[in-house]
Amino acid sequence: MKRQPILWLLSLTLLLVGCKGLQPSTPSDGPPLDDRLKRIRMTRLDGQPVSWPSLRGKPVLLNFWATWCAPCVAEMESIQYLQDRLGGQVHIIALSNEPAEKISAFGNTRDLDFPLWQLQGEYIDAFVLELPTTLLIDAEGQIVEDIEGGQSWSSPEMVEKVERLIK
Repeated sequence: MKRQPILWLLSLTLLLVGCKGLQPSTPSDGPPLDDRLKRIRMTRLDGQPVSWPSLRGKPVLLNFWATWCAPCVAEMESIQYLQDRLGGQVHIIALSNEPAEKISAFGNTRDLDFPLWQLQGEYIDAFVLELPTTLLIDAEGQIVEDIEGGQSWSSPEMVEKVERLIK
């Protein structure tokens, strides 16, 4: 009978020692990526996957669009204005879930210096309910703002929103 408390104490000790939740956590490379962004899978038009860690360190303007969406196409020129003004300081990326050939053909008819990449999956997988939608993401991978509808990205208000990400 006296062995039961000793066995119970030994079992409890082994359980606590083996429990990872009680061990100190290891330092990370910064805050965790926003959960919504973890759902977004994207590739370059050549099929090469793009990982979120490769974009860290700079803010991101992530625009969801489609070639058939008139407001999306209309705002492309003003997104190019931002690219010309801030391109070295911000990743500016446009994502469409259309076939790569269609996205490429669209890009070939326009003078755009920012990447047009392919969204793998549906817009709804990224919680995008309206096109265009633009996410402003800080350098640590946190969504700062979710902007639905077409915008004039060359307007002082929108330029200031993006510039605030840099500072």
